[in-house]
Amino acid sequence: AGDPVPPPVQFGIVLVSGLAVGACSPPVGNCLNVCSAVSRLGIGPIFVGALPFLAANVLVMILCILWPALVLWLPSLSRPAAELKGVVEQRMRKAILRILGSTVVFLLLSALPALYWR
Repeated sequence: AGDPVPPPVQFGIVLVSGLAVGACSPPVGNCLNVCSAVSRLGIGPIFVGALPFLAANVLVMILCILWPALVLWLPSLSRPAAELKGVVEQRMRKAILRILGSTVVFLLLSALPALYWR
């Protein structure tokens, strides 16, 4: 077979497609609940209307999983794969450091009132 770890671009596209399918399908179906509340219709008729779009989204997700070149073709035109991999890793490191830094600042700021009123 191939590499068991998908490229970050493919993983991101499959993840977003999966989230879109989850938002439009029961039992949670946040989009269905919002449409039901706005239109004052039941979830059943709304789901029937959304079913073709949901099927198309599932088909796109399956194609992206089975045929990675479909997803990776356009990014490969902009930069070589090795350079793109380095850029993605560098941005992920920076994002993780920002998240950790903001978490530490939040924890310190939330602890200040407790220390002040002690």
